[in-house]
Amino acid sequence: MMPGWLDSNMDDIDDLEDVFELMFSCGWGLVVAIFVLLLLFWLFLYLLSLRNQYNLAGKHVLITGGSSGIGKAVAKEALLRGAEVVTILARNEEKLEATKSELERLITPKLDQRVNTISADVCSEELQEELEIGLSGLPPVDVLINSAGITFTASFQDTTPQDFEKQLQVNVLGSVRPTKVLLPDMIEKQQGRIVFISSMAGQTALYGYTAYSASKYAVRGLAEVLDMELKVHNIRVSVSFPPDTDTPMLQGELGQRSPIVKAQAGFGSVFKAESVARDICRGIERGKFLITHGFDGFLLGVIATGMSPVYHWATLITEVVCLGLFRLVGCVYITLFYNIVRRETKKAKKQN
Repeated sequence: MMPGWLDSNMDDIDDLEDVFELMFSCGWGLVVAIFVLLLLFWLFLYLLSLRNQYNLAGKHVLITGGSSGIGKAVAKEALLRGAEVVTILARNEEKLEATKSELERLITPKLDQRVNTISADVCSEELQEELEIGLSGLPPVDVLINSAGITFTASFQDTTPQDFEKQLQVNVLGSVRPTKVLLPDMIEKQQGRIVFISSMAGQTALYGYTAYSASKYAVRGLAEVLDMELKVHNIRVSVSFPPDTDTPMLQGELGQRSPIVKAQAGFGSVFKAESVARDICRGIERGKFLITHGFDGFLLGVIATGMSPVYHWATLITEVVCLGLFRLVGCVYITLFYNIVRRETKKAKKQN
């Protein structure tokens, strides 16, 4: 038989345990409730961002580097989305005509679609005159996609100043010149879309891409400044960061890759040009500034978001929530890349 005073105290302890148990269960319930509410709020903002999308249907889309690779895939996707005129610009007339024939098979007759070609060099000082002639009689360009570009893989020591100049000339000035020509009409209309094709190498360091990466970082910087300048004119700017994409340019690059570059590339997969093109067109229609591709692209996009413009609150919330964790994951990747460089360098020294 338990003494009365002890029995009374035991009753008090039981009551306290009930209280703590109730508080604990309510606390977790509150956490779950807050999480669900935040999730619903994020979903509301995301769905809100899908309203009043920009529609490619009925638009005139001009794509530089449009005779092959990502540019060609974007031309196809634009036609499938109802673009009225798709103009592809490239240097090689034979490839242009072959691509035009391929694109015309995608035309929907009732939409009165048209494929136009312009043979020109995006780096040429005569580009304005060539564009004026090639676009004569057509509606003004609504969407410009700067897809022309080249790549060169070598370490800094093996990259000549001429290699740097060529990369910067094509990848940066090759986007500047078409934009300079077509921008005045967009400003006059107070509407338009301009897209720049950068690269994942324009977001993070990759061994062997000193010239290419420098040019693609410059493309991103150009896009950010232009967005700030042109938003007041209702002109949106986007920049796409494709990973390795199955294109003729990639096939030409594979033979240049050193063991270090090959080892680093093994961490990512090769995307289809059609998949990248869908992401780009979807990004244009949703008004995105940063257009990423795949989960790795999304992860890197959040890590490298920096001071880039934000057009949707849902995007901002996602970046804020994910940034810390993604930064840790990114550090793991960077450590692995540095270790690859160290390992392959030691191996090369032993072989020599």
